[in-house]
Amino acid sequence: MDYNGQGLRLTRRGFQEEMKLRWPAVEQHVRRLVESGNYLDDAERQQLDDMRSAMAGQDLPVPVPRFAYQPVAPVDDETVPEASDTTNVQEEPDEADPLDDIDPAAIREELARNGIVNGEVVDPEALSRNPFIQQVETDAAAIAAEESSADEQEPQAEPDIPPLRPGERRIPEHDGIPAMREVTIDLTLDEPLPPPRHPQRPPQEPHFAYDLHPGDTIYMDGRPFTVDGVRFYDVTFRDPEMVYPIFRAESKSILGPLLDRDERNLPFRTEPLEQ
Repeated sequence: MDYNGQGLRLTRRGFQEEMKLRWPAVEQHVRRLVESGNYLDDAERQQLDDMRSAMAGQDLPVPVPRFAYQPVAPVDDETVPEASDTTNVQEEPDEADPLDDIDPAAIREELARNGIVNGEVVDPEALSRNPFIQQVETDAAAIAAEESSADEQEPQAEPDIPPLRPGERRIPEHDGIPAMREVTIDLTLDEPLPPPRHPQRPPQEPHFAYDLHPGDTIYMDGRPFTVDGVRFYDVTFRDPEMVYPIFRAESKSILGPLLDRDERNLPFRTEPLEQ
């Protein structure tokens, strides 16, 4: 058994069972046991009768927990004695503790009789036979049944789901994934696009009257050059007499008039040379 500011916790060791009760529920169970006469056993009831007989005509002392915090009365500044007045003040003896007549040995004996030794449950069957424990279990089961029935009867509010719009469909919950809606967006244009204002024309190859291929030898300024490559707009070639090849590129519009100046290039010409 354990307790804190939230309530009471009962554990049956060996059975892996645990019960938690909040203080309002504990107060309700104890009140029922007191009203039904099951809170005290015969020995405790006889002890209470003897105390009432001995204190006939007087109020029974109210039990106070030994480690409870006592309220502190506010101290008025005017009533605080000066330092010179406190030299002859004698301390008054403490009042008698109303719980001094409690016998710890008897309490331990009663707990052992109910199956609790050194704060641990050693005999669960003896503890379960205790009227207080039986009443607590009965009331806890009744409260749990009431709460479960209330939860079942309480209608669950349906979520405010907006209606589906065109192009949407609802996907139900599956495999732990919450329900969702799928949106389909059609990017197809209803009408074709208008033609561009400035349509792009395909590139036109510049006029070049020579049929050259890689490896051909052409002549410019009286010097031979070896063709390396013929591309769409220009021709690359190099000087074979140089130790380290240096590639040179000329556009076809410029290279054509240069090749016309040397007659050794005429075999590569596809058109007659204009006079």
